Amino acid sequence: MSPAASKENTGQEAGEKAKKKGGKGKIIILVAIVLILAIAGAAVWFFLLADRGEELSEPEPQVKFYSPELKFTVNLAESEHRRFLRTTLVLGYQEARLTEELVLKEAQIRDLIITILRARSKEDISTREGVQNLRLEIKEALNDFLEESPVLEVFFTEFVVQ
Repeated sequence: MSPAASKENTGQEAGEKAKKKGGKGKIIILVAIVLILAIAGAAVWFFLLADRGEELSEPEPQVKFYSPELKFTVNLAESEHRRFLRTTLVLGYQEARLTEELVLKEAQIRDLIITILRARSKEDISTREGVQNLRLEIKEALNDFLEESPVLEVFFTEFVVQ
């Protein structure tokens, strides 16, 4: 091979190497851009969106203790017909010290619940929403009355209207 031909071959090889190197360089730049965008997106989510979720979703207290069943049979607030409600409910709470207060104040608690139940008519408690409102009213009244710790849930284990 002549020296001019070898210079041509060397020039062609150098051009091919430059093309290959240029292709790899573009890929490296593209990967770097994608990586930077991914890191920036993760940072935005972590600092802006993750904090909101923690503030809004505080863990709700869990029921750990249950009262003995409280049974009630009361007349409902009906003007035309005599109707009654027979129900059994259980109170759910988190603090063990509330158990003693529930026992000591059972008469007042029963009176409070009877007063709430007697004020309802059949129409008031014939729907799911009506029963939920009754449950909420009992819970709020008990929490206003009790001193130790709050009642978290009111569970109806029997609910018969006649």
